[in-house]
Amino acid sequence: VLFLHGFGGDLNNWLFNQAEVAEGRKAIALDLPGHGGSTKEVGEGDVGSLTNAVCDFLDALSIPKAHLVGHSLGGAVSLDMALNHAERVAGRQTLQLTPRLGELKVPVQVIWGEQDRIVPASHGLGLPSTIKVTRFADAGHLAHMEKAGEVNDLIKTFTA
Repeated sequence: VLFLHGFGGDLNNWLFNQAEVAEGRKAIALDLPGHGGSTKEVGEGDVGSLTNAVCDFLDALSIPKAHLVGHSLGGAVSLDMALNHAERVAGRQTLQLTPRLGELKVPVQVIWGEQDRIVPASHGLGLPSTIKVTRFADAGHLAHMEKAGEVNDLIKTFTA
């Protein structure tokens, strides 16, 4: 399992998730370029550049394929990887919706806080029935922190 944080975040955004999800499986939280302890060289700074950095990271650790868990910008990177490097993606979960989810050939789960004022939950209406969607009525943009126990259970079940 590879955790990818959102814009302005870092690997510590997964503080309430990584250790629990790691029980019985390898789980890594990565600082995307320009964030946390990573390089401040971001190349073009677009999603494609971040995706390439994630692929390079996986290559450096000899990880051929990973289950991606992305939050916000990390969800966009996960989507880009699944669309353009499908052979590297075992499955994908996002804590917000990004467009084109219905095109993916890997299992997808979307976890959303209905109180999200950054990416409104209404963006997730009308998703294909093949996508597992969980909404928390009393969580916002940081559902993985606000509802950590429930989110961890969803991730562990989905990646089992």
